[in-house]
Amino acid sequence: VTISYVAILPYFDSIAKVSLSKSVLEIIVLNVTIITALFVLAMFYPSILILKIPIIDSLKGKIYSGSYLINQKSIVTIQYALTIASIIASLVIFRQVSLMLHKDLGFDSKNVIMVKMFRRLPYTGSLDESKKRTAEQNKNYQYVINELSTISAIASFTQGVSPLDPYIMPWKLKGSYKDYLSQNVLTVNPDYMKLLGLKISEGRFFDAQKDKSRANKIVINEEAKKFWKIEDIKECRILNTYWDDSTGFEIIGVVKDFNYQHLSVKPQPLFMVYFEDVENYFLIKLKDGSAQSGLQSVSKLFKEVNPGEDFSYSFLSDEISALYQKEKRLSQIYFVFTIIALLITAIGIFVIAIYDAQRRNKEIGIRKVYGARIGEIIFMLNKDFVKLVLIALVIACPVAWYAMHKWLEDFAYKVELSWWIFALAGVLAIGIAILTTSWQSRRASSRNPVESLKHE
Repeated sequence: VTISYVAILPYFDSIAKVSLSKSVLEIIVLNVTIITALFVLAMFYPSILILKIPIIDSLKGKIYSGSYLINQKSIVTIQYALTIASIIASLVIFRQVSLMLHKDLGFDSKNVIMVKMFRRLPYTGSLDESKKRTAEQNKNYQYVINELSTISAIASFTQGVSPLDPYIMPWKLKGSYKDYLSQNVLTVNPDYMKLLGLKISEGRFFDAQKDKSRANKIVINEEAKKFWKIEDIKECRILNTYWDDSTGFEIIGVVKDFNYQHLSVKPQPLFMVYFEDVENYFLIKLKDGSAQSGLQSVSKLFKEVNPGEDFSYSFLSDEISALYQKEKRLSQIYFVFTIIALLITAIGIFVIAIYDAQRRNKEIGIRKVYGARIGEIIFMLNKDFVKLVLIALVIACPVAWYAMHKWLEDFAYKVELSWWIFALAGVLAIGIAILTTSWQSRRASSRNPVESLKHE
């Protein structure tokens, strides 16, 4: 597995367009190994068994004797156990990816775009030139604010960083025994909470009438309050090493926890500071049904204040989806592997169905002479294969449950390993087995019994 991992990693990353962690790629290598094993068991091993049969036994028709089918049926049972395990894994991974993509994260990302309207001015030239550039940018900034307010396709807008892209700063609760610890920080504007639909659980959010940019005020989330063991926010202050102020930051409010990181972790402590900077991203919420016209208006406005530059934007919902690109790729890959495993196993069971029908040729003829119907004969021939699938299901379910249980441990939010997943995998496997063998069974049961008996 280790050699395969090193060899496959660069090629897989380029094909899948995602950098996989070691644990994920080991799953892929494991699946490739399983597919290879299924192929060998389905194709080469039966051929080796047949070649080992003495020529005299072949001429006497003993190739179809029960003893020669035992090993083949054992192989099919193992194949089906591996295939059922793959089906279960595919269903679980698909459900987990679906959960992550559709889970309520605690904030509204629908129709929210992120646009950087202004760049940070360079520190070049004389002081007068710098002041002139700053004045020009501030003028354009106010123009953009006014114009955004008049665009009918825009529901609301604010400035700040993406809720998915916090930066790290060291914080400490004043008077706490804990030292400075790196915590996630979002720079926001007063309308940030309203635009994203965040909820306040205590105190208040920033207010343009009451608060100033870069003042010593801060909003935290519930997890931060719990982490720092804050009982009363009015009695506490937060210190920051970058802003050396012995008085610290006043905690004016607490927002309800929302998921701003990958759902493999629960919400972590978060600090929000009010920074009114021109170069901050604009978060713009477009009205339903007006996304296209809204984008055109924003693009036109951008080019007015940034002549010659290319307009670029991103939807917040797309950034959320990108967080789970690895899991989505894994789901697709597992689906492909499962289909291949099903095809290989179906080939194996089809070959054994032919052997079994030939071995029981005389029995089929006698049953038909005594009035057995085609449906009864098909049922007789298929029931043995159904038994094999049921045995495989008993083997596969505990193995698949353990493997998926371990995989789901990496996620803070995860689907349940419901009984119906295993039942559905069993039904699919039985259905495929019956479809695979029914054609051969029907063909054998439709033969003239006189020819069958004469042949015997």
